[in-house]
Amino acid sequence: MKCKSDPSSDHQHIQSLRRSLNHHIEKRVKERTIELERQNQKLTQEIKKYQTLAAKLRNAKDAAESANRTKSEFLANISHELRTPLNAILGFTQLLYNREKLTLQQRDYLSIINQSSEHLLALINDILCLSKIEAGCMTINDKNFDLYHLLDTLRQMFHLKTKDKGLKLLIQWTDAIPQYIQTDENKLRQILINLLDNAIKFTPQGQVTLTLEKSPHSPTLLFSIRDTGFGIAPEELDRLFDPFRQTQTGKNTPSGTGLGLAISRRFVQLMGGEMTVQSVVNQGTTFTFSLPIQVVPSCDDSPPVSPKRVIGIIDNQPPPRILIADDSPSNRQLLMQLLTPIGFEIQVAENGQQAVAAWERWQPHLIWMDMRMPVMDGYEAT
Repeated sequence: MKCKSDPSSDHQHIQSLRRSLNHHIEKRVKERTIELERQNQKLTQEIKKYQTLAAKLRNAKDAAESANRTKSEFLANISHELRTPLNAILGFTQLLYNREKLTLQQRDYLSIINQSSEHLLALINDILCLSKIEAGCMTINDKNFDLYHLLDTLRQMFHLKTKDKGLKLLIQWTDAIPQYIQTDENKLRQILINLLDNAIKFTPQGQVTLTLEKSPHSPTLLFSIRDTGFGIAPEELDRLFDPFRQTQTGKNTPSGTGLGLAISRRFVQLMGGEMTVQSVVNQGTTFTFSLPIQVVPSCDDSPPVSPKRVIGIIDNQPPPRILIADDSPSNRQLLMQLLTPIGFEIQVAENGQQAVAAWERWQPHLIWMDMRMPVMDGYEAT
């Protein structure tokens, strides 16, 4: 027997289901909203943590950069202050050495003073050079020059040192190596001098070889400095180029700052190349670096001629007037001792303000201007 359904009952049932569903949806939405708010709060807290950490990192980075700049400025200033008295020591040593009435022992003493001062000046120059690199003040000065002449100069420079140690010095290149190139000649010279000097220093017997090759795929030269010396332990290779760090072999050699290799590698990188090292203990070490160059048809300047000693001013001409502006009494006296016997007329100034007044009054032909002086420095005076 079939029964007729009640429409009102069905409607009520549908409404009840709808209310139940809406209630369930509202409950889930509320729960989900609470959960999202909780996650949002947690995320906000994490973001604040990261922002605080980022701010601390920025502050630490700024503080480190500021400290590095301060250190570099300090090194530059202290290096200048150290070089000033050293210049006087070297200059007056040279003046004394040129005197005729000296005993052999006195000349030996002066030679020791001069060699020690030159060594100290080289150390100071290394520190100043590294401080300039770290401060971002080092620039590249490309020029055209005769590469063959540079290599011949290096051969002559290290000839006596290798001969005294009983070593062979070989500098090899083929016709594929261009004679005239463009790059920073002064930095390339310093790199090669540092590497050759190191190789000779740590090679008791055998030979040191500088080899040049040209890359077949690009205008790049490859330099290799190979020695048959003590070698470097594998665990020391990673820190070999760190400033002020020396290998155990280097520590056993009582000279140097440990800056030569660091400066050389930085120079190579500044010039667009890279430096690597391979070494076997008791067999030798090979330093290799690449250097992008530009081949040119000729060089800017002819090779310098051997310097001659100035003995005086040419006859029948008025003596040139030179103004020496320097706050260091020893520097002023040294320059006067060097220039007066030649025949120059000399006047001196202790600061830039005095130099300007002397220039207006005396009209010198040349002003020897120190840059760092009290009252008015050389830059402002110039």
